Amino acid sequence: MSDKLSYSIRKKRGIPILDLCGKIIGSRAFTLKEELIQLKDSGVSNVILNFQDVTSIDSLGVMAVIAALEAGLSVKIIPISTTCKQILDQNRATSTIPVYGSEEDAMGTL
Repeated sequence: MSDKLSYSIRKKRGIPILDLCGKIIGSRAFTLKEELIQLKDSGVSNVILNFQDVTSIDSLGVMAVIAALEAGLSVKIIPISTTCKQILDQNRATSTIPVYGSEEDAMGTL
């Protein structure tokens, strides 16, 4: 698995799901932030971030997701590794960014 951040977008019931892969760290976090803001600007109000293949996230990655939330985008994360969850906890983001165990759990809240 590459350290580079890559992603694909698919839709389920009209909701974009970003299948992320790699590390959301440093300047790579800005790529995610830009994509989320573009989705918001195109009229999307809800998005699910699939962290299944995310190996690491840093504080810039957390801030990228929070910036999208602050811009008015409803963001949900599914599933998340223990390592990534610890980073969210350290950045006090788990109370701000909803994390769900499965895609269906996250879809059920929309």
